[in-house]
Amino acid sequence: MLDLVQKPLLQAGFQCVRIDGQYSIKQREKALSIFANDTCCTIMLASLGSGGEGIDLISANHVHLLEPHWNPMAEEQAIARVYRLGQQRQVTATKYITPDSIEEVSTIYLGLFVKVATS
Repeated sequence: MLDLVQKPLLQAGFQCVRIDGQYSIKQREKALSIFANDTCCTIMLASLGSGGEGIDLISANHVHLLEPHWNPMAEEQAIARVYRLGQQRQVTATKYITPDSIEEVSTIYLGLFVKVATS
């Protein structure tokens, strides 16, 4: 999914960085530093596994979840990387779900599961 998103962003002239399972810790740290410090770099593409844990992204304020995750807490944790102590701006999170797809069905079932688990 990140490949599908990254290519048109670069073609449109956006500067972005990317972190996913293919990148070493050193490459991740470099991407995070560029994203936090380079005002021209306004987009970070990250897989939930790489971008959802152990990093601080308060330099961002928009989260776009492009793929559903089987564990809704993984999505919450990814949003929490942006919405945390030190964040000065309003944070928005958008989750994209393709209508009439397995994503839509799984999202409905996950919502029911969370509702039952928390009641």
